[in-house]
Amino acid sequence: MKLKTKAFALGAARAAHLARGAGLLAAVAIAWMPQTMRAQKDPLVIDNFQTGGGGAEATSGVKYLTQTGTGIYGGTRNINLEVSTGAGNLFAQPAQVQVRPQPNTSAAPSAFIVNAGFDVFTYIQLYYEGATTESLNLNLADYNRIRLTFAGLIKGQDFNIEVYDNTGSWSLVSCGIGPFTQTGVGTITLSTVDIPKENFGPTAAGNPLDWSNIELIDLIWEAGNVYGTNNFAITEVSAIMATDPVGTVTCGAPAN
Repeated sequence: MKLKTKAFALGAARAAHLARGAGLLAAVAIAWMPQTMRAQKDPLVIDNFQTGGGGAEATSGVKYLTQTGTGIYGGTRNINLEVSTGAGNLFAQPAQVQVRPQPNTSAAPSAFIVNAGFDVFTYIQLYYEGATTESLNLNLADYNRIRLTFAGLIKGQDFNIEVYDNTGSWSLVSCGIGPFTQTGVGTITLSTVDIPKENFGPTAAGNPLDWSNIELIDLIWEAGNVYGTNNFAITEVSAIMATDPVGTVTCGAPAN
């Protein structure tokens, strides 16, 4: 199932940024250059959830979180939690998002965690756009795919990943995954989901994304079946090179 997207959920400031055009591109060019000259890391960690902890809970409405930390590429993590009302939450149960940093000695890894009560329907975004220029200025030209590492996923889930380049053009991949279960009480078995760059189709203008200058990465989860919102935990968002072993799951063909 292909999920719908809500471009407005990124906010008015985000929409205004995409409309600025060539003036902004010239302004960020200087800031972007040092990123392209650095030695490429493998994996390139976009977020390890070891910094910028906190969360939100709601039984209705929208909660917006902006979190900062040294373990976040670009310095800023953005989370939107939208909880349905009426038929989308008949029992008025809460849904929760949380980033929970943990020391390396902990049995549980640092993670982005989604929990929801019985029969709650939500729309959740986790996105990265940079703190200063509202752009990651991220060079992924040498990387083969984006990877999500899960510590668990209670049932099967569809999700979207949208990637914008610094022209404001974007492409989308929709992926069905899971469940990712554990082997026993107190154990954490990590599962990886790979989204190859080649599976991002052309932009609305018919051009490929400029992977050398990525502006925004947006992960979207929406309750898409009669059972409501899934429960899951993600321990890392990263970019991986072609020489790395394949993940537990590889997302398929382009969604657009």
